[in-house]
Amino acid sequence: MAGGRRSALRPGSIRVALAGFSFLALGCVLGATPRRDAGGIAVLLPADSSGVAARLESAIGESGRFHLLPARGIFIHARLPLLEPMPRVTLAERNRWLRMTQAHWLVFGTVGQHPITVADPSSGNPIASTSYDVALRVFDLALGDTGPLFTASNPDPEAIAQQAVRFLRSQYPLHATVTAYEDDVVYLDVGTQEGVAQGETFSIERHPGPYPQAIGTVQVTSAGDWFSQCEVEDQVHGRNPRAGDIAIEDTSSFLQPQN
Repeated sequence: MAGGRRSALRPGSIRVALAGFSFLALGCVLGATPRRDAGGIAVLLPADSSGVAARLESAIGESGRFHLLPARGIFIHARLPLLEPMPRVTLAERNRWLRMTQAHWLVFGTVGQHPITVADPSSGNPIASTSYDVALRVFDLALGDTGPLFTASNPDPEAIAQQAVRFLRSQYPLHATVTAYEDDVVYLDVGTQEGVAQGETFSIERHPGPYPQAIGTVQVTSAGDWFSQCEVEDQVHGRNPRAGDIAIEDTSSFLQPQN
């Protein structure tokens, strides 16, 4: 009606109100997402009488490099030989998981066993025993994909757990930052609390643009709880390490067989 009151909400103000509501809703969703732990791992192995899952959790917690975190309500079903999630993880499912755990990685897999014959330590006579068969993959929550397949067979669950942790370290190297370079000493912002030990080596990179620039390699000479001192092993001519450079752990030693 010509003489009626006009609505206080004009089209422009409606759009602004809807935009504000959408922003608030997005903020609530993002606020509900736990902050990601860069070293966090959750183990999703089924419970079994061998204790492999419990031993793996213990080894991860003691590694220093990784932090064992819960992921209650998350399940990944997979079967051999490929051990890929069945069905495949959808984007919606992954986003739901991101709100359920602080972990960066989810370890899933299978645990089986088969009979073997071993020599009795005291008499040398053959006796019946059991070997445990483990297959693992890692689902990277940050990237939304799965990593390489790990398999092991051993009568000792503890040996399998330690081997699995070494495999994880080989696949997911520690990244650090150079905090200073003074008197030929390179300082990194990682230490024993992240699993760093004396004698480890790191490659140094600089990121001035879209492609990394190699600087050289350094070796840890002293590791504190939260920092490390390193000496330069080799470097690209004319390029000295400097604060802000990225240090990437050399994980080749973790792939070498242990005695």
